[in-house]
Amino acid sequence: MEKATLPKQRIIAGTLQSLPGLAAEAGVKPPALLIVGEVVRLREKLAWFSPGALEKETVADKPTV
Repeated sequence: MEKATLPKQRIIAGTLQSLPGLAAEAGVKPPALLIVGEVVRLREKLAWFSPGALEKETVADKPTV
């Protein structure tokens, strides 16, 4: 998650194996968070900050946690 809670928040989702490449391809810059575990599966329910934020999400692989 890049720039969490800010207007330019971006979510890049993938597996631990695919995330380094996805982040590099997307040009992710700090501040950024890496979120690991079951909570990742709740990202759609917890997308309270910005309506439509998940529409901008990049998903290469469904995370298998």
